[in-house]
Amino acid sequence: MAIDSSRPRLAAFAALVLALTSYGCSRGEEPAYAKTPSAGGPRATIIAVPAEPYRPIAVANGARLGGTVLYTGAHLPDSTVTPGRDQNVCGAAIRVPTLALQDSTLADVVVWLADIRTGRPLPVSRRYELVAEKCGFTPRVQTVAAGGTLNVRNDDAVIYRNHVVDSRTGETVTELPFTDAGQVIPLDRQLAAPALLEVKSTSHPWMRAWVATFDHPYYAVTGSGGRFAIDAVPPGTYTLKAWHPALGVTTHPVTIGPAGASVSLKFGDPASAASPATGAQ
Repeated sequence: MAIDSSRPRLAAFAALVLALTSYGCSRGEEPAYAKTPSAGGPRATIIAVPAEPYRPIAVANGARLGGTVLYTGAHLPDSTVTPGRDQNVCGAAIRVPTLALQDSTLADVVVWLADIRTGRPLPVSRRYELVAEKCGFTPRVQTVAAGGTLNVRNDDAVIYRNHVVDSRTGETVTELPFTDAGQVIPLDRQLAAPALLEVKSTSHPWMRAWVATFDHPYYAVTGSGGRFAIDAVPPGTYTLKAWHPALGVTTHPVTIGPAGASVSLKFGDPASAASPATGAQ
């Protein structure tokens, strides 16, 4: 009786393909099924890909741009969700904040110079971290330099099905499957160019985080008190942008002199604008 020797070879080839696919996904690579656009489709561009590359130069007379972000609108209540699974880790109820306010000052706002194309070099160290812990992401909003690596780590003994969406296209660019505590998935190709990425969980839909990638070093995220500072800016006039996940983006011109500049940005009042630059910090 003839024996079909092709079957063992075919089975071995299939096993190899499965192993390579599993390896790629475990490192946050981009499987073919992850390219399907999300139901929302393309969205407004928040962080555009510049027409010309950023050029590092020596900045001998750089100045500081500092300021505060305020919220002047109506009260926006937080959300409370009741997890349908993993309550031993998540708890019986989770508060999902809409705004991180201290009095009227606003944290978690990304601030950047949108049109700067020359200045100090990007930071040498470009390793960043996003942690899934207690059924939430920390930090909720962060900025990173293009060419860096974002290590997404799971600290919970929970199975998560997470994915990363490019806000410019609405496309899912990467799947992040977590199966156990301590697992780390590095993302690097996804940080190759300027973009605003949203990390979402399909298994725990209240879990969301945002990662803003820039090809220059002139950006910041507001912390406690809504404050931010951007250092070593070459004097000149620029377009200053600020973005918040719940409030959108606002744009203001800013002039930075040799002594620096200070601005106040406001969300919530459509008529408000950045106050003019006012001398050194």
